[in-house]
Amino acid sequence: MKKIFIFLPILLLALSFSSCGDDLDTSYSIFDDSIIKEKNEFDIWLDRYYVKPYNIKVIYNYVDIQSNYDYDLIPADFEKSKALTIAARYLWIEPYEEHVGSAFFRQYAPRVLHYVGNPGWKSNGSVVLGEAEGGLRISFFNVNAITIGDPTTLMRYIKTMHHEYAHIFQQKKITDPAFDQLTPEMYVSDNWTSSSEITAWRGGCISTYATSSPTEDFVEVYSIFVVNTPEWWENMLIKASTDASGNAVEGANLIKKKFDIVYNYYKESWGIDLYKMREIVGRRKKEIEKIDLNTLYK
Repeated sequence: MKKIFIFLPILLLALSFSSCGDDLDTSYSIFDDSIIKEKNEFDIWLDRYYVKPYNIKVIYNYVDIQSNYDYDLIPADFEKSKALTIAARYLWIEPYEEHVGSAFFRQYAPRVLHYVGNPGWKSNGSVVLGEAEGGLRISFFNVNAITIGDPTTLMRYIKTMHHEYAHIFQQKKITDPAFDQLTPEMYVSDNWTSSSEITAWRGGCISTYATSSPTEDFVEVYSIFVVNTPEWWENMLIKASTDASGNAVEGANLIKKKFDIVYNYYKESWGIDLYKMREIVGRRKKEIEKIDLNTLYK
């Protein structure tokens, strides 16, 4: 797919030249990054709500050099990119501002948000929904799966945002090594797709993806906790406490121990209280179904 996007414009130019050469503007190259294109209404909105306050650049057009060459990727839909960016402000950026302040978020914010239309498929059959690169760039995949007008379809991306943002902190300050030793036998690298959610819970991991590594497990505990309700969390712990036959297992106790380590790390190292973050995000999740974010951020 990448080759199509790289070479198709050249083909179109050639066809245009042969059919209507007099109309072809040859004064610039479409591959010239120095060309300053006129900003549309959304670009102006981004300047106001992302660039100026946080120095965050949102790349919603397909830019090959920004993409991961391990996957065959396509551009993100423009309207869906807008919906995601607006929701991200309300459910990701502003909760941190409300809890720890705008200066804090600005200091640790990624510098680039990059959107891709489709998932990144790995060789093990798993789907990549987000990537954080050294705290500088976060890429979000499968943006085209968003349904305009249905806020619930945005939530997996909001969870991914909290997940990848948690990685940024994790990359800056060392975490408690005791976390890695709680369930070492559960970590199976790329084979995590062979497990099921309930199996992961019973084994002491918060999700199937958490079984890929201690690093991912750590931020999965963080992100899954803050974007879900207290009722969801308690129900998960109940299911994690028994096996299929109703016999007691250690899953819930292990997840609780992991949560305590994660909670203490973000509280002591960064001043982030996961309970407070969950309360803020939960309230805003309810609000987003009733308010018009396009009107709110005029």
